[in-house]
Amino acid sequence: MLYGISELKNTTDHLSGGKTKVLVALGGYPEDSPQFSRLGRDSVAMDILVVDIVTMMIDLRLDGIAIHWVVPTGACQPSDVHNTLSALFANI
Repeated sequence: MLYGISELKNTTDHLSGGKTKVLVALGGYPEDSPQFSRLGRDSVAMDILVVDIVTMMIDLRLDGIAIHWVVPTGACQPSDVHNTLSALFANI
């Protein structure tokens, strides 16, 4: 059995035009928040991420994006986390 991007492409090709929608999920765990927040301070990194996401969606015929975001708590929460998330939405 195949796994990974090649199998995803086969699946989306097979489902093309049907009622089933395939989304790419972005996000992760609260522990990933410091890396994510760096995007808000680095416009070049944000631009690269957005281009890569859109390119992947086009190449794999994906129907959309599901943002999986867990708000960090306590001392782990950078002050700009909501601004970064808003910027990602706006750029995509």
